[in-house]
Amino acid sequence: MDEQKRDSFLATLIHANTVGGHEKSLAKILEKKFQEHQISCKLVSIEDDRCDFYAEMGNSDGPVLALSGHEDVVKLGNLAAWKFPPLSARVSKGKMYGRGASDMKSGLAVMTLAMMELADEGIHINGKLKLLCTVGEETSMVNHMQGAKRFVIDGYLDDVDHLLVAEPTGYRVVFAHKGSITYEIASKGKAAHSSTPEQGYNAITPLIRFYEKQEDYFSALKSENKYLGKVVPVVTKIKGGDQLNSVPSAASLFVKMRTIPEISNDQIITEIKKLVADINNHFDSQLEFKLLGNKIPVITDPDDEFVSLIKDAAERKLNFDFPLHSFSGGTDASELVKANPQMNVVVFGPGSNTSHQENEYVELNQFNYFIDIYKDIIKRFFKVQ
Repeated sequence: MDEQKRDSFLATLIHANTVGGHEKSLAKILEKKFQEHQISCKLVSIEDDRCDFYAEMGNSDGPVLALSGHEDVVKLGNLAAWKFPPLSARVSKGKMYGRGASDMKSGLAVMTLAMMELADEGIHINGKLKLLCTVGEETSMVNHMQGAKRFVIDGYLDDVDHLLVAEPTGYRVVFAHKGSITYEIASKGKAAHSSTPEQGYNAITPLIRFYEKQEDYFSALKSENKYLGKVVPVVTKIKGGDQLNSVPSAASLFVKMRTIPEISNDQIITEIKKLVADINNHFDSQLEFKLLGNKIPVITDPDDEFVSLIKDAAERKLNFDFPLHSFSGGTDASELVKANPQMNVVVFGPGSNTSHQENEYVELNQFNYFIDIYKDIIKRFFKVQ
């Protein structure tokens, strides 16, 4: 397929509005294209207007490689700040602009075009190549990564031991990323007029105590991963009270933390619950711990053959070094590896540092390089001559 057709396909994916859901429109586009190339595929319904997409090539006689990416994108942001309409996929100076151009419609296009072009070339895969496109990776709070969870629950990854995630890394190969825990500490008080606070109970007060206790707990943690660093907690949101002249009857504090393998997510959750119970017991408060998200860290030995295969394929294509990296963010891999904790995972895909921003873009040269690199990765993984 020539570069003009490749770029046109990417534009088609960007045109599909999958902001915060509605992924079915994109899944249907993928279904039609894979059927045209006679590749086995199906839609996996999640809920109204939302579908995972699955495709596979090969047989069951060899190793299994899964490619993965998400269909949804974040909100469009400030429309006035965009150079071009955010779903227009406008090209300027070798860059295609649009929401998801970097994160991660270009990654989806790379995976799908690599598979379609290899199918057209008639290659024989002695093993199985799977494509898993998910809903709900960008959404938060409720049903986060629900598409990845569905693939795990339904058994699509039961035989997968190698996973390549096409999230935007640019010219880097990522072998590890942190997990995360997201939770709310909800506080119940009693409303009163601000002139007579003794008649009520300020719901904010026990949250302040909790925050101080939490800070002490995390400051005491000494464990550190040589690639991922330390556990990093961040209070991302606080809400409480309805008006300035009333004692608030309810308040909440929200935390998003990044986790490492040395301290399990379950261990941290247990300790946070103990802090809540201790404050409730000593101060007659009503704090409640609400778990909103629990994603495990993902790490593969940087010396693993799978990591080396991907790094070598990239360097052979472009003739310069692709450094190995880890990062603090997360991907669907945190859910997908639950099917096989020994799964080797690499995150590697096209994109720029404009993800989630106005004027998000991907360089088209890079996009096309990655298609060729992915094709080579697949051929080398399955030892296609």
